[in-house]
Amino acid sequence: MAEYLDQPVSPYTVDRALDDHEATAIAKASLERLDALDPRVIIPAHGPLPTDPAAALAHAHRRAQRLVDDPQGAVWYAARRIFGYALMIRDGMALDDVHGYLLARAWLTDTADQLDRPADGIADELVATMRRSGAFTESGGRLYAAAEHARVDPGALDQPWPRDWPAAG
Repeated sequence: MAEYLDQPVSPYTVDRALDDHEATAIAKASLERLDALDPRVIIPAHGPLPTDPAAALAHAHRRAQRLVDDPQGAVWYAARRIFGYALMIRDGMALDDVHGYLLARAWLTDTADQLDRPADGIADELVATMRRSGAFTESGGRLYAAAEHARVDPGALDQPWPRDWPAAG
């Protein structure tokens, strides 16, 4: 997955890969279990601590349901998140390199296949949509993610690709 998303990470193992609706069902079930705990505090994977855990969980439920109800919207959502994250971890990207970068990504090819559209058009629409929404800023011929994030030390990206990881024992 790390290589597919072009997001280098330290080696890890996957005990059970999820696919298609199974992943969505498991994610929704996880939200329901969290809800049943009636948490007073939620510690998210990113972003600030929610001040109202019940409202945060309700928002997560609505977002998950939207992704289930609108599969094409879910594909676009994933593409925007993946590209936005790429801009974050690379501290931006030269505007002249964006189109070629996107067309070289397996996830963009899969996005185009799932939407039954040419990858070139998907790349153009992805950039245009993110520009209109304010998801990135442009400065000095570079695109930068607009979302608040901690700068990633370039040395942290020096990780082996999964094909080079040691075999799990």
